[in-house]
Amino acid sequence: MFKIKKIGLFLFSICLLFIFLINSSFANEYKFEKNLLDIGYKEIDKAIAEAETYFQRTIKLPKKVPGLEFTHIFGRFISLDATPNTYLEIKYINQDSPEKHYKIEIRPIKHKIPINDTHITQLLKLHDGSDVIYSTKIQGFNILIFEKNEWQYILSLDQRVSQQAAELLLKIANSVE
Repeated sequence: MFKIKKIGLFLFSICLLFIFLINSSFANEYKFEKNLLDIGYKEIDKAIAEAETYFQRTIKLPKKVPGLEFTHIFGRFISLDATPNTYLEIKYINQDSPEKHYKIEIRPIKHKIPINDTHITQLLKLHDGSDVIYSTKIQGFNILIFEKNEWQYILSLDQRVSQQAAELLLKIANSVE
């Protein structure tokens, strides 16, 4: 009888530990997501819809993404009175690996961000012959900038995740229709 109580107590302890770990994990995830939601991030479809409504044009996202494991994908539309700071931002992140961070910014060409020559690492071309700017000069990120369908796209990937970032980002850029 005493042995059965010990086994029952042991199983009960394991269950409590399991419940604690699950609750702790959910609490951390909730806190992580809440921080992003508090600064304006939302479901990607809602952010795209806001931007398309504002600009009254369809936005095409790249069909490819980096082959990294992301735990969260969020978007936000930042509207500051039709200035160059009005844009759509899509963020792919991994809560457990901060280096797994990929971001897309999309803005109308008429509000594009001008690129200073000192920030250019390499000039590349898309399959359609369009010019592409690649930069490694922004601390911590590999950046690819191109124009397509009257939009300026800025793709950025954390420098810690890929030695072949230029090729990877170029493949992603070529997936925009």
